[in-house]
Amino acid sequence: MRVVELVFVVAWAAFWLYWLVAALSMKRGRVPWSRELRIRAVILVAAILLIRLGAFRDRGLNTDPWRAGLGLVLLALGLGFAIWARVHIGRNWGTPMTKRTIQSW
Repeated sequence: MRVVELVFVVAWAAFWLYWLVAALSMKRGRVPWSRELRIRAVILVAAILLIRLGAFRDRGLNTDPWRAGLGLVLLALGLGFAIWARVHIGRNWGTPMTKRTIQSW
């Protein structure tokens, strides 16, 4: 089962590397710097709490190969969909969204 765990780690690492590189080409939003910093701080604190509470420890989960295979398939589908969406939305990916009014002719 260690191979499956390694595949998960490598897939997530590759995905986040792609995501960070792709973020460099997106349009800059108009979110105040302090708000962006607060959002990142909340995410960091939540991650630290989850780690400290042991949310990511091995708890004797079922090691059935079929479940591992299904998990890998779902991971591939999810990451593939996220990358597809990012590619098709292009530089318009990100926040904040701009509100546009439809003009009637």
